[in-house]
Amino acid sequence: MEELKLTDQQKKYLLYLEDFTVKNTISDCSKYFECSRTNSKKILDKMVKIGLLYKDDNNYILTSVGKSVSKKLRISRDAVSNSFKSIFFIDKVRSDSYANFIIGSESEVAQFLIRKAKRFKKAFIKNKTLNYKDLQKNLGHGNFPVSFVIYKNETGDKNSNIGFSMANKAYQDKAYIEIDEESAFVNFYSKALEKKHQGYFKKGVLQEMFYKVDGKEYRVVSKDSVLKVPLHVFDTWQSFGNGIFCSNIWIKHKVSIGLVNHSKKSNYLIILNLAEI
Repeated sequence: MEELKLTDQQKKYLLYLEDFTVKNTISDCSKYFECSRTNSKKILDKMVKIGLLYKDDNNYILTSVGKSVSKKLRISRDAVSNSFKSIFFIDKVRSDSYANFIIGSESEVAQFLIRKAKRFKKAFIKNKTLNYKDLQKNLGHGNFPVSFVIYKNETGDKNSNIGFSMANKAYQDKAYIEIDEESAFVNFYSKALEKKHQGYFKKGVLQEMFYKVDGKEYRVVSKDSVLKVPLHVFDTWQSFGNGIFCSNIWIKHKVSIGLVNHSKKSNYLIILNLAEI
């Protein structure tokens, strides 16, 4: 069957009749959409004519074609609604209302929000813990920005909080998860360091990092200012709700400043926010 070209209003009517199967008269529709009965009748009769609805006494009911189209619209609408609830912390009634408006629009903004909402798949965000394989499968191929912070390796109870490592200054603000058919990495991007010492500025650069898997140490060398850590090293991802996932590992990094090498072990915490990708 040739794909139907529906107006924004027809999409909204389909979603309404999908949601309110017993409130399907002209009066019901005109009241819900705050328009005249004449206007609602014109829209409903047009949808009968193109095979989306049939009329039973005063009721307008979805045909099999109408159900198929409305189901696709509902899936997209629910995805948008769930993302609105997660990102903006609003109730279901309002999020559904906003999502209905978005789904019934062909605007560039609407299509952008729909694409974003697909990242908030229900099966993805309902889990409290994911392993890297689940994360990789749900993200698919592409480059996905992640925020990160590096904490000092401190012991003892002198301070309750753990401070930030100076190593944060050796990196650009964003890292990226890079996934293709053959591999998956978390890419960190280094930047030049400057340290004032006795009236002079010494320049430094992050040279390499070391991580451990099953007790064995592996080395990552900076190439064109990029350090690529395999995604499987960040094996466990914790969900904080609202599409936010975190993972952390211990990494030893080596920074060269002037003629002196600094080597420290720190905790790398990376944060994936589905709203960003």
